[in-house]
Amino acid sequence: MGAAYLVIVNTGDAPDRLVAASTPVAARTQLHRSVEVDGESRMVHQAEGVPVPAGATVRFAPHGYHVMLMGLERRLEAGDRVPLMLRFERAGRIELEVPVRALDWLPDD
Repeated sequence: MGAAYLVIVNTGDAPDRLVAASTPVAARTQLHRSVEVDGESRMVHQAEGVPVPAGATVRFAPHGYHVMLMGLERRLEAGDRVPLMLRFERAGRIELEVPVRALDWLPDD
């Protein structure tokens, strides 16, 4: 398994929602959010997607939202780039590449 982290910026005047993600390097992807329940961190599938309010920034980062990559086709190595397709209710389909980082890498706040 792996996780994709990114930042979504909605510069528009209308809210949007990230409803799906996919990549050819994983059999399945899901939108997840890490939450603390009874002192334990758990991943919760965001079946309804992730809201992106108008004019807002939504961060996908450790201990929060992330795109869960399940059933990886191959081992991902630091320095690789992975294609990722995001599908939004309003903005439609957006394709990008995300860099693979080492497990101990954490994004800047």
